[in-house]
Amino acid sequence: WGDFFRRADGKLDLTVTNGQLDGIAFRTFGGGAESPTFFRLRDNAVASEVFETLDFNALIKDGVIIVDKGTIEYPSGTVQLNGVIPYGTASLALTTIAEGDEETEAGVPAMQHFIGGSWSNPYAMPVLQPPAPPAPPSDG
Repeated sequence: WGDFFRRADGKLDLTVTNGQLDGIAFRTFGGGAESPTFFRLRDNAVASEVFETLDFNALIKDGVIIVDKGTIEYPSGTVQLNGVIPYGTASLALTTIAEGDEETEAGVPAMQHFIGGSWSNPYAMPVLQPPAPPAPPSDG
């Protein structure tokens, strides 16, 4: 079992309902709580939150789990993720996009994070967005 994914090739589809990920909530990756620097997920001060559904679609090839689409639906918003999980090295390289119902209506851009590191000690870093271009000069 320890090297199952290193030898496996195929597609993985997983759905979990009414679950919880310790230390992770919608506010970890969105909800207007923008983090200016990286943080370790295990040090995250945001309490866990029950999610409605977690859908995970991935391809397993050559010891790497390639996350094509991951979605965690919370009552307050949705976190989407994709990236790679090299099974043999127990590491992560994922990106997240968090969109809440209130943010979408207000026109606030979705919050994005990079999640990296090891399975036992992952960290998250907000993806820095370039500043908005200056408005063109008015002719009036």
